[in-house]
Amino acid sequence: MVDCFLQMEQVGLLQEFSSGPPLECHTACIFVSLSSFQLFRSSFPSHPGFHVFSSIYRSVFLQPQGSRKIFKPSLTESYQKKEEKNVERINQSIKESIISRFKMLGLSTNAAKAYLALLSRPSTSAGFLCNETGIPDSKIYYALSELSKKGMIIVQEGTPNIYKPLHPKEAINNLKQQLVENLNQMTAQADSLADSLSPMFESVEGREEIGLAYVIRGQRNIIRKMKDLISSAEDEVVVFISEKDLLDELKLSIMKAKKHVEAKLAITRQLLKTMNPEELGQPRMLVCPCNIVISDMKMLITVSSWKDEVAIMTNDKALMTVSTEYYANPKCCEKAS
Repeated sequence: MVDCFLQMEQVGLLQEFSSGPPLECHTACIFVSLSSFQLFRSSFPSHPGFHVFSSIYRSVFLQPQGSRKIFKPSLTESYQKKEEKNVERINQSIKESIISRFKMLGLSTNAAKAYLALLSRPSTSAGFLCNETGIPDSKIYYALSELSKKGMIIVQEGTPNIYKPLHPKEAINNLKQQLVENLNQMTAQADSLADSLSPMFESVEGREEIGLAYVIRGQRNIIRKMKDLISSAEDEVVVFISEKDLLDELKLSIMKAKKHVEAKLAITRQLLKTMNPEELGQPRMLVCPCNIVISDMKMLITVSSWKDEVAIMTNDKALMTVSTEYYANPKCCEKAS
């Protein structure tokens, strides 16, 4: 059994001491960690753990006094340090994640660090926050001022000033309100800018007479532009659809347009079979597959390749005329039976 004990020592489970009273060995055996115990059991499957320790104890103390070896557990301390490092690493990862989310809400990195540090104390000074967060003296007051302006902390003036965090729900609610206010201000500025620039654009004569074409890429962008044309129509909108995905996306816009403009729709036979014709007011049956939207004979979008997500938008009068005639031609667009 002494050999077994020495094998345990070799794998780092126990540390050897050259001398010591018998009680130390007994105490060492008792305080061997649970992880060590599991390793002992796997090394000695024929002996339950308790009997292994008992046998080792008896074997050691049956030897002559001068040849005894005293042992104590060594795995517990290193394991504990490793666990502490793991916990510290996890906590750091959580902090970085929270700081990143604060930054998405418009908070600076230093302000986010300062607020997190404040949460762990009822109140503190700027000096403590510098030591706790590593934020330099020259920047800590900017961070605290930012938190104060955003309504996330309370400042108690004195020598030095004392800073207290608000409850996270209250602090973040204040932050949300400020974000909404900022967004409203930016939206108002954008609207004002558009109003200021519109006369400059509209004052240029002959702009509509120039036949221009724009390439639109991406199905989302194509759908958005088509919806814009349909909803902006004042008199008439003509729509050809051969793709089911496109019909599903535009159906609601077409139904809304029918309430105030003349909406002409043509879809393929396959699409007619999958829908209730009454929903869209008896659309025509499209013979040749195509995807086109024409709004008030002012603008046209045609999908050159739905699979490749490419479309062309143009104000070319000739192309719009040909397309509307295509809708009226019974050989191209039949009345749905």
